[in-house]
Amino acid sequence: LGSAPLAVIALSALIIGDGLADPVGRWLGAGKSTHYTFAYFGQKSVPGSLACFFATVMASAAWGKLFALSGHYGADFDQAVFLKSAAILAGAATLAEATSPPMVDNIVVVVACSVAGFVLSESGYAPFLTKSKL
Repeated sequence: LGSAPLAVIALSALIIGDGLADPVGRWLGAGKSTHYTFAYFGQKSVPGSLACFFATVMASAAWGKLFALSGHYGADFDQAVFLKSAAILAGAATLAEATSPPMVDNIVVVVACSVAGFVLSESGYAPFLTKSKL
């Protein structure tokens, strides 16, 4: 996918969103009332999950705008649809991060984000997600 918009969002989810979920969760989720457990996959926190979502959306917005301004995307690129898609994919990535077993969340986050992105692209809502000029 190279610099395709879907790759930008998936990498933002992996590097920024998932990367901030743990430290923010430990820092702001110190109270047990903010913790939850899915199956037997360890404790997660609401602040960590929210950090994952919002950091993914913000990083995707920034990188998406940068790539668009530098000419990486075609004429069919729509910034508003990209931002809505980034929010949807960030939701998928956050859900995957919140419910994944320890030590495999990195791959699960990227796969969930990519599958949701391909669905949006193939449905015609955001066909530019899988395209890049390079």
